[in-house]
Amino acid sequence: MFKCHQCLKLLITRQGLKRHVDAIHEKIKDFKCDHCSFSCSQRGDLKRHVSAVHEKIKDLKCDQCSFSSSHKYQLRIHVSAVHEKIKDFKCDHCSYSCSRNSLLKSHVSAVHERIKDFKCDLCKYSSSQRGNMEMHISAVHGKVKDYKCDQCGYSSSWKGNLKKHVSAVHDKVMDLACFQCDFETNSKQRLRQHISAKHENV
Repeated sequence: MFKCHQCLKLLITRQGLKRHVDAIHEKIKDFKCDHCSFSCSQRGDLKRHVSAVHEKIKDLKCDQCSFSSSHKYQLRIHVSAVHEKIKDFKCDHCSYSCSRNSLLKSHVSAVHERIKDFKCDLCKYSSSQRGNMEMHISAVHGKVKDYKCDQCGYSSSWKGNLKKHVSAVHDKVMDLACFQCDFETNSKQRLRQHISAKHENV
């Protein structure tokens, strides 16, 4: 076994120790993505990134719902958090809880400490998470719209926007209601406009 002198982690091989030191302590990231700003210290991580983010390959599927992923650990976390409802990591500042420590750290950094270390080189956008930055660059600057509606020509850079589109336009779901009358809509903006026009100055 080979011990890291900086964090005392044990690695099985000398090569594994070198990879660990390069990636974790010296932050050496020689493998760079041709499609976005992502970089990493191991070739395998780059292959997984390209497969998951750019090629949208998610061949690991949950046997309880439609969730799929390109990473085994993400599937394990999904099952634990969503189906088994295990959320052992709790925030000291609010009621937030989650299934892994890295998510809790990201939450505290983003929500309570307002730290946004990932900054866009092309505009003033910044984020506390690398994944959000990658999506921003792809959607806003690359104009990539990978999420396409199978019922019409609508497409979006964001999965959430596609879900909202299908719900509102095709499923006709009206899930927002005015608390002062029977008006219903699927748009927060239209609900605000309705309240402002019909109720605020009455």
